[in-house]
Amino acid sequence: MPKTENSVFYMHALAKTDRRYCLNAGTEMLTWLADNTDASRFVSCSVEFEIKAWRVDGASLKGQVEAQFEQLCVSSLEPINTSTTVKFERKFRHMDDRKGLRPVFEDGELILDPQSDEPDLLDGPAIKVWDVVLEELNLAIDPFLKIKNEEDQIETPTLQDLDRKNPFAVLGDMFKEDTPDK
Repeated sequence: MPKTENSVFYMHALAKTDRRYCLNAGTEMLTWLADNTDASRFVSCSVEFEIKAWRVDGASLKGQVEAQFEQLCVSSLEPINTSTTVKFERKFRHMDDRKGLRPVFEDGELILDPQSDEPDLLDGPAIKVWDVVLEELNLAIDPFLKIKNEEDQIETPTLQDLDRKNPFAVLGDMFKEDTPDK
């Protein structure tokens, strides 16, 4: 699988057969990923992918992202080293392709159906692989990561706790004790 520095692929230049590539993020790209995700710092990020032409004016991108990064715990702000592997498969087409398929707008808003097989729409003629990687990582990274401490564990009641008297009965007994005798 060839390693490439090029992360922009023009749809009109794609072959009908799969071309496999591997991208490794440099320091600038790792900084850019950290700035645009919930991670505080990226240690490494690589993506292996296949790209090919799809239908008439579209493209198919399928691959896997492996990333190691550091996130801050939401409760203690301690750094947590995390890694993730994300598999993805996306299809793209240009917004003005020859088929005449146009995005659906209703009251000025773009209507998206997550259950449909419609490909993603591109404004320009190129697919930027790192933009796709960023979207996939944002979906995979837990925005509220928390260190698992013993203090955070929820205590489950024991059988002795369950055998105690009904709390409402205890309140009723207290009420009876507070009322003056006639």
